[in-house]
Amino acid sequence: MALIQHVMTKKLSRALLARHKAAPLCRSLHTLLPNEQKPPDPSSSSPSPLHLSPASQSLSRVWRSFSSSTTTAVSTEEYPNAHHPEAAEYLKRSSVAVEEDDKDPFFDKTSALMEVEDRPGALAEMLSYFAAHHVNITRLESRPSKKHYDDQGQGRLVFDMYVDFEGSRGIARVDALLQELGEHSRSLLVLDRTEVPWFPRQAWQLDTIANRVLDAGVDLTSDHPGFSDPVYRARRGELAQIARQYRHGETIPHIAYTPAETATWSAVFRRQDELLRRYACREYLDILALMKEECGYGPESIPQQADITRFLARRTDFRLRPVAGLLSSRDFLNGLAFRVFFCTQYIRYVTL
Repeated sequence: MALIQHVMTKKLSRALLARHKAAPLCRSLHTLLPNEQKPPDPSSSSPSPLHLSPASQSLSRVWRSFSSSTTTAVSTEEYPNAHHPEAAEYLKRSSVAVEEDDKDPFFDKTSALMEVEDRPGALAEMLSYFAAHHVNITRLESRPSKKHYDDQGQGRLVFDMYVDFEGSRGIARVDALLQELGEHSRSLLVLDRTEVPWFPRQAWQLDTIANRVLDAGVDLTSDHPGFSDPVYRARRGELAQIARQYRHGETIPHIAYTPAETATWSAVFRRQDELLRRYACREYLDILALMKEECGYGPESIPQQADITRFLARRTDFRLRPVAGLLSSRDFLNGLAFRVFFCTQYIRYVTL
């Protein structure tokens, strides 16, 4: 059971630190763990329940609030004992999806723009309202307003203050703060919250976008040369299924290409190789020579993605990843952010 509680704390700490705002809370959670754990009853044949101290129960409540969002499976390579039923359940619940971060009210943020007169103590006065309502500021900027002078002709400069702070409308202390800021500033504008579409923030999250293909394997358009070829469609479907089953960190499967596919590759390779020798730059030709030597590039066989990705990883830390078809520009660029290049494994139709 100590393993389960250790894993709970370790995974929770990672989730909190990933949000950049909860380091103090994360450090305090470590102090909640008891020094000793009640051992399970050896005479009991059924799994023993967890015996948590009041402090650990508090940790568990916080844990449940973070584990209520979308979860994914956890690799047993990182946690060898994850096959234990209770440990596996906690591990599964511990993988908090990043896309839920912005929906967690604990981390809601509000942005506001205020006009404040340029006078001694104006900034301190505005900040005092945040302190009085226990609202934490995360960002503060000030600049001279385009108005320059106030409406009363006093000749005072007016400053725009842009502020981000924790909390959102609907929370009593935030509503009270906004009301007070509106009363003591020349104007107050609460800015609309911008919804940013989810995007992967860790390489393993590419699994969630890799199958969002625009051209899904067997679903060829009617103007594709292979649309009426059942053999080609079946082959595309087979390779697409292999790509869909791939997960981040796995070895890319070896593909046994057919003689027809190899013949197509050979015809294209020979013609391209001739043109490259004539027009390609020296750097390109030097790398191509290395890939012919180490990755099996040549007219007689189609190189495997696993060999190419090993070659690339050693030199550039880039990797290939099999994909079933065409991706959107956004998803493709999301892969490049992690040095992952999505690449199909099928060969062009023979008549092209």
